[in-house]
Amino acid sequence: MRGAAIQANGIGYLAKLSATAGMPIDILAQIGFVVLVGLAAKNAILIVEFARQKEEEDVAPGEAAVHAAHTRLRPILMTSLAFILGVGPLAVATGAGAEMRQSLGTAVLFGMIGVPCFGLIFTPAFYTFVRKLGQKERGGGISDVGTNSHSEPKAVETESAFSEVS
Repeated sequence: MRGAAIQANGIGYLAKLSATAGMPIDILAQIGFVVLVGLAAKNAILIVEFARQKEEEDVAPGEAAVHAAHTRLRPILMTSLAFILGVGPLAVATGAGAEMRQSLGTAVLFGMIGVPCFGLIFTPAFYTFVRKLGQKERGGGISDVGTNSHSEPKAVETESAFSEVS
């Protein structure tokens, strides 16, 4: 699930932006890409966790994913905006060592513009797709979409399994 948001991060798109802006994709820009992947993964993990909690309340996967994205919208946007404002001075740096700071700042600045957009759109979509696909493979079909498939094993079954091993 997290891989979808990380791939949607658009690292190739960021590389193109850096190349178009005349910036080299040096080690600092690559470190910036790793930071972006980490932030995209954090956002995706939180959206998926909120969706799973909502799905445990017998809500359909699609509705749970949309509710999770809506719930996490404000924190994701606030984190992204603070990050963008924080790296803004790096993107327009001047003076000694400005090339390195501009390279990092440009990659991370434009990346953080895309990360929340891609994450808030694609994470719920991929979550819903994977949950429905998993339920079809288990034989649940469409009718079991809103049911809770995370049931705990019964104590009797667990005790009998341990008694057979002993």
